[in-house]
Amino acid sequence: MKRTNPYRASVFTASLAILASCSSESTREEASNVSESALNPDCFIEHPENPIITSGDFSAELSLTLSTWNDPHVMKEGNTYYMYASSDDHFNHDIKIYRLSSTDGVQWQPDPAHPVLEKSPGEWDRQSTETPAVIKLAGTYHMFWTGYADYTNVTDFKIGHATSLDGVTWVKDENFLIGPSAPLAAPNLAFDQYVVAEPAPVVFKDMIYLYFSALGINAELGTTLQVIGLITSSDGVHWTAPQPVIIPDQSLYPRGSPTYYKGYSTPHAVVLDQQLYLFFDVVRTNEADTQFSQQNIHHAVSANGIDGWKQAEKAIIDYRDAAWTEDEVRSPAVYLEGDRLLLWYAGHSLSPLSLGIGFATCQR
Repeated sequence: MKRTNPYRASVFTASLAILASCSSESTREEASNVSESALNPDCFIEHPENPIITSGDFSAELSLTLSTWNDPHVMKEGNTYYMYASSDDHFNHDIKIYRLSSTDGVQWQPDPAHPVLEKSPGEWDRQSTETPAVIKLAGTYHMFWTGYADYTNVTDFKIGHATSLDGVTWVKDENFLIGPSAPLAAPNLAFDQYVVAEPAPVVFKDMIYLYFSALGINAELGTTLQVIGLITSSDGVHWTAPQPVIIPDQSLYPRGSPTYYKGYSTPHAVVLDQQLYLFFDVVRTNEADTQFSQQNIHHAVSANGIDGWKQAEKAIIDYRDAAWTEDEVRSPAVYLEGDRLLLWYAGHSLSPLSLGIGFATCQR
């Protein structure tokens, strides 16, 4: 049910045919790059009333027929939590970004009672805006989001950037920030050739580190692989060239038979103990690469946010942990409050059909 679904196989059929001679055997990272981080995945306790936000919530306040909440991103100012999240109206594919507020992280209300960011007619994001993520640097709010003109064509997905002085009224850049490097070209083995989406900004060492999900062809595996990329900036205007930073550990999530894991998606970045932690969901496909599911939430840690990543040996949350996530769990958002970690995440079930946002805590 993930509306931003950058895993459709039809886009890549021709590319994979060209690579038929490549090796399809799985590879794994060096053992020195994979270990349990200082964060114990078992420490998270899910809220007993999950999902704390579900389909239909705030529909009347926002003049929606049926809200479909997804993709939370949470920050805190003073005593108030602010969640930026996406919703369309009864699956009409016109997805907009809203802001909610809370004093406890569990009970939320629209703030304000209208979208804070939506599509721009005639522009690159003229169909939808979603997967919002917001940081604050030197008194200015920066929002990053996924936008597109055609949700059925994942190579059309791009990441946008906007600024605000109050977190409500946003001014978009004239053009998108970053998109796939060469989606219509012959396979060139670039990690971001086909898909760039799902931004995850964080302020680290007085810089904006912007992580994102990317899809390209991995030469060692001989097929497409979903990885985490990175660009950085000191001002939100000038950015470094994209680079891959996390390649899925093949000993945990092998791309090939029998499990066919596609890779990592919807990252979220947070600084803990002066290190960079990335939380993300893990995508599984099938042998034909036509059916996709985001199945659990995982994490990795790096001292510098660029290399030396240590990927945890087990997931934090699995889609089978609760009935409301029995089809997918995704889009983690983490906030550190004292010695407690707060985790919001999205998921859905198909029977009954419902999209929701859950909450969990970890006492460190």
